[in-house]
Amino acid sequence: DFIGIIKTAFTYSSKKERILDHPMALIHIVPMMGILPLEKNNFAFDNNYARKCSILILKKVAHQLTPVFEQMDVNQWNFFKNGLVTLMSVEIFNNEDINTDYDSIFLLHGIPVKDNQQKHLANTFLQELLKFRVPIERLNWIELLSFVDEEKLHFDCLCLATTLDHILGCLERIFSLFEINGEMKSKLTTIFETKLTENFNITLNLHNIVKILQYINQQPSATDAKAEHIRLIQSVVESSVELRRKIIKYLRNLNIQITHLELLRDLFRHYNPILLYDLDKITYLMNSLHGWERRSCDFYTTWFECFLCDEYYVQTEQESQQFQQLLKEWSKKFQDDRDLLEKMTLKLNPLLDKLAAVIKSETHDRRLNYFIKHMIDIYFQQSKP
Repeated sequence: DFIGIIKTAFTYSSKKERILDHPMALIHIVPMMGILPLEKNNFAFDNNYARKCSILILKKVAHQLTPVFEQMDVNQWNFFKNGLVTLMSVEIFNNEDINTDYDSIFLLHGIPVKDNQQKHLANTFLQELLKFRVPIERLNWIELLSFVDEEKLHFDCLCLATTLDHILGCLERIFSLFEINGEMKSKLTTIFETKLTENFNITLNLHNIVKILQYINQQPSATDAKAEHIRLIQSVVESSVELRRKIIKYLRNLNIQITHLELLRDLFRHYNPILLYDLDKITYLMNSLHGWERRSCDFYTTWFECFLCDEYYVQTEQESQQFQQLLKEWSKKFQDDRDLLEKMTLKLNPLLDKLAAVIKSETHDRRLNYFIKHMIDIYFQQSKP
């Protein structure tokens, strides 16, 4: 009974916590954790005793790494390593947040590289995590792959990923070990589509979507040894049918709030016409103004700053028409609401300054003139009896 044993261990250790301040005590206690029967069918991933026990002991180990390894006999390392792996597995499955006092990945960074102890620990730790095949919420877990022997890396590592950027990180690390050939893109496409289709735990949000678009658009350095591999992964991601479906579905179902606006601005700055080919920017932005609830003055102000103060605007006939179209749709939301219009009036000078700052001295940019004229027309209409 793993939970029963770990509960007893925690109860004893927490009462005798000072004992764990001695390196030799840790050298003897940690290996005891390694003989516990940690299996998927006897381990509750949200057990509070297991979480507290792992944190308590790992924190002590992290603070005393140097004396522990100085006093440890070479024959004790393998047992100590197995105990650490048990504690690290419990800790990483039970904590989403990173805490440098006991974080398993931070602890791994501190393990001596002498005699390949760091690599041996990393190999065993990854093997243990793959035994459970449970996705990890901790954002820094992917650093583990950089410590592992290359021959230990395989596509099963993808089962631990919960975010799209972690999937890409896994693919980059693993595919960099292979030579580019004609079959690789087909194989990579199959793996990527299967992962997106089968894994319902993948986190998809605006932040991740923006990161994916940035990833696709980045230009690998010519001196980067992995440049060809990265370009291949970019091509697979860009043309992914399943990823496009998930992103479009997410964006269309998103109940847009003020906290989303800056990320939406970044999304359209990094717009990819292949991955987002059926998402029309102007239509989407106009729809973002609508909703069953009455928007706040701050919402409309932020919306203006994000989408009408575009620093990448080019004065063409098409962009000019789109600007005026968005401007009219934006002003419709408050021009007939006297209370909201009064509040927006107080915001006009800051908005004018914001737009003027973006335009700078560009003489061909007519947006400021459009904006001033449009608002004068609105106030003129309001003044009519």
